[in-house]
Amino acid sequence: MPITINGSGTVTGISAGGLPDGTVDADTLAANAVTDAKIAANAVTDAKIASNAVTNAKIADDAVAAAEIADNAVGLAALAGIARGKIIIGDSNGDPAVVSPGSADQVLTSDGTDVSWADAGGSGIGANLIHNPEYRVWQRGTTVTGVGTDGYAADRWKLWSNGGSHAMTVSRDTEVPAASTAGAVFPFSAKLDVTTSATGNGATWWCQRIEKGDVYHIFRGGNASQATYVTFWAKSNKTGTYCFNLQTSQSTQRCFVKEISMTNSWQKFSIAIPADTAANNWGGNPYDQGVQIGIVLTALDTSAGGNQDYAQATNNTWQNWGLGGNDYALGTSNQVNFFDSTSNEMYITGWKWEVGTAETAFNSRSYGEEINICQRYFEPIVNKENAEGIATLAYWGTGAAYGSIRFAVEKRTVPSMWFSQGSHFKVRHAQGDRQCSQMGSGGTTKVSMRPDFNASGGTNGECGWGATTSSSAYWYMRSEM
Repeated sequence: MPITINGSGTVTGISAGGLPDGTVDADTLAANAVTDAKIAANAVTDAKIASNAVTNAKIADDAVAAAEIADNAVGLAALAGIARGKIIIGDSNGDPAVVSPGSADQVLTSDGTDVSWADAGGSGIGANLIHNPEYRVWQRGTTVTGVGTDGYAADRWKLWSNGGSHAMTVSRDTEVPAASTAGAVFPFSAKLDVTTSATGNGATWWCQRIEKGDVYHIFRGGNASQATYVTFWAKSNKTGTYCFNLQTSQSTQRCFVKEISMTNSWQKFSIAIPADTAANNWGGNPYDQGVQIGIVLTALDTSAGGNQDYAQATNNTWQNWGLGGNDYALGTSNQVNFFDSTSNEMYITGWKWEVGTAETAFNSRSYGEEINICQRYFEPIVNKENAEGIATLAYWGTGAAYGSIRFAVEKRTVPSMWFSQGSHFKVRHAQGDRQCSQMGSGGTTKVSMRPDFNASGGTNGECGWGATTSSSAYWYMRSEM
């Protein structure tokens, strides 16, 4: 078939199949002779492109837009160079970045902007290890007077002391830091109000004790120990240097001490506690005391009188609790004496102790959750009130009536029974009331007890119920540490 090229450069006379394969190759075509406009739509198919013919060098920058990539066209197999365990995130410039795997047992956490690895721990990142941190639960009453050596007030909180004549009233108060400042709504604070001063000696510590089973994972020793973080809010008209103290109850007791400067305005105290690599053997049971944590109120040097010196701690470090001789690391020598005047008072709230190297947001537990936690350690059967129907009773013989009480929650250990006095209780029945001379218990376990109402004059098998005779009556089941 003749091939004609007319004056306009148009080629005619070529029909399909007119040229043998391979006649027109890249060398036959002038540079830039084949433009996009001369290629029909969809004329170049995958079958017409040799394997590996299109390389990165032949693709212009930004030539392939996101819209030109089919959904799911780029699979994981196409992403080379990302080692096992690494993840892709967006960086501050909006570009992809690779994060390497964390260490064993670490979890990925976010600060609201970026992500990073952090220690996990048994209680989890952000979990608050402190019980009753906002002072919501007061089963002994919302005002407790005469709080002295080892006296409890708000549930789970006590005044530790090595003795002395000091005392204070501890009460629930609505004086709290502003929510706009605190970033959380704290319903209450604990108000510590000195009622009996002590200037000559003594060591005191507003603190909480936590079971070993709740802190094993933090103090495993060596590289297995974990860093933690503590925050709380406080203010006092007795301004100056106080000490935060975290003490462990291992075979060799350890403690971390940190000085804080308190004013008469609400302040948030944030304390980073490094891992204690020297943590040692715990021993004992998981329900035994594991740590004691809180704020030191007094750490006076009493060694001159042959007693202990509790003001020998070194600031901002882990150390042994016992420093040899009569020296102990409760507070530093800069610690003020909160009990030096009956004018002194302190407000404190919003405690959080968590695993990790930085604080996370404060999250309140519900009241139901909080009181269940607290009743593991303390439960009032009667709490300074006139009460009816304490327990259903029946006489076994003529001298005492017996019954059964099941506790609200299982106790830490078999609890001890504390009551006001026997005459505050009575047995009520159809023939009248019988005054108790004494109260007792038998068969007590961690979940229940048998109350013994010793009230003579009954008849064997006679039934009734327990009640009180005074609004001062109390009956407590205690399983504190």
